[in-house]
Amino acid sequence: MWVIERLRERIPAASELRCFFFPIQDLNLGVQTGSRYQFGLWGVDLEQVIGAGNVLVRRVRQLKEVTDVIASWEDNGLQAGLAVDRLRAASLGVTPLAIDSTLYDAFAQAQIKTLYLPSNFSRVIFELNPEDQTGPAAFDKLHVPNTSGGQVPLAALMRPVRSHAPLWIKHLAQFPAITISFDAAPGVSIGEVVNAIRAEEAKARLPDEVKTEFLGEAAAAAKSGTQQLLLFLGALVAVYIVLGVLYESYIHPFTILSTLPSTVFGALLALWLLHVQFTIVTSIACILVVGMVMKNAIMMVDFAIDAERVQGLDPLTAIRLAAKQRARPITMTMLASLFAAIPVAIGTGPGYEIRQPLGIAMVGGLLVAQLFTLYTTPVVYLLMERFSRRRPAALPAPAAAE
Repeated sequence: MWVIERLRERIPAASELRCFFFPIQDLNLGVQTGSRYQFGLWGVDLEQVIGAGNVLVRRVRQLKEVTDVIASWEDNGLQAGLAVDRLRAASLGVTPLAIDSTLYDAFAQAQIKTLYLPSNFSRVIFELNPEDQTGPAAFDKLHVPNTSGGQVPLAALMRPVRSHAPLWIKHLAQFPAITISFDAAPGVSIGEVVNAIRAEEAKARLPDEVKTEFLGEAAAAAKSGTQQLLLFLGALVAVYIVLGVLYESYIHPFTILSTLPSTVFGALLALWLLHVQFTIVTSIACILVVGMVMKNAIMMVDFAIDAERVQGLDPLTAIRLAAKQRARPITMTMLASLFAAIPVAIGTGPGYEIRQPLGIAMVGGLLVAQLFTLYTTPVVYLLMERFSRRRPAALPAPAAAE
């Protein structure tokens, strides 16, 4: 993106052309139409859809979060048509069905027969000579039968009509559609752009018959927030089940999961301080650093549970001993992970804009987690133990009747 920004600053000064830049990716979602993201409008009435698109594209171009806005429709083309004079046709004994049949036979390329040859076959097409189909003058050579068996010139029943029309018509969900292509401004995430466009759409008060939706990468980005949250919650449920089976406990998995808030806070704080956008790569980094920090709590909780069950220690003594015995390996593994992430966070070179957010999130999450988890994990462990001991005991069995 930095390369695109430098090119975008220099190209307009060297050329009178309007240039659009977008990155070429191995995996593309949707069709590239000049800009990276697309927003589609579709409905039954094409003129209504184009009117709504003209209103919305003017609003989108005024947004500071958006750049390289392109309208994918062109409604300044010329269209030639015919208007039937029904009163004159009725006076001459010509029905509308006869006019439709004549036009169909002349221009519809109707197949009337199939000729079978020794090695192949050919279809016989009934139509006007292709040389005579190049302009409106072709209608002067056509005649329509009337009810009395005569022939009436088609030009005597119709008048040509010229108007403006779209040069092409795209379809979405089998309905006429138009597309607004755009890109995010420097330093603006696609989530902010989606919210800004939705806000302008609400202000524009588009007709109810016109439907809108994001397409391609924009649609995937709009849905990714909810999907990532659901995947993250699903991962937490899976981790809770595995830890519960491992420790044969319903409460101590919460002790291990208590490292999650401080770790995610540290990763997001580092990204915010360095003005790094939250992308799919940074979400992967948050999940990775959470897994790295959870092993710190696992080391302490595993030692404390073993000390309670095997050595018979009380929870306070067990977790205090675990914190002392496991402080050194926890610090060593954290420092090893931290030193491995620092080159990724400060490194440059080809593709560093993808790797750098990963390293920044890891460094921030590990630093904050190391400062908090060594102290918060024993506290949470004791709270969970105290909660489990407060549960009511089972009622004694009733004495047998004499």
